[in-house]
Amino acid sequence: MIGLSASLCIIDIVEDRVALSDVDWIFGTTVITDDEDFEDVIGVLRKFYWKEFPDKAERIFRKLWSDGTILQPRLEAPPRFAIFELGKHWVQSELEITWKNVPMWAPERQEPLTT
Repeated sequence: MIGLSASLCIIDIVEDRVALSDVDWIFGTTVITDDEDFEDVIGVLRKFYWKEFPDKAERIFRKLWSDGTILQPRLEAPPRFAIFELGKHWVQSELEITWKNVPMWAPERQEPLTT
């Protein structure tokens, strides 16, 4: 399976809705370029997304990260965002993913992002 949100996919794994062994990769919306970014992202995810199970979620995130399973399409040029409906953040094939170069949380923006 392919996940389209690291934060939401980790919740599904922690809550046993998706088996860790079934995850091929996850396209995150993160922009992690160094260790400080990594720790900052972990802190935000623990505080806002994984409040109920921060330690277990962090362990899973760190494992998937170290395995190279979490990918960061926002670091590509141009950056890409996987668009999905709430509750539909897993797909079976990359062919099912709609990609845009603007984030789904800013749909009114029409021009491409610049660096």
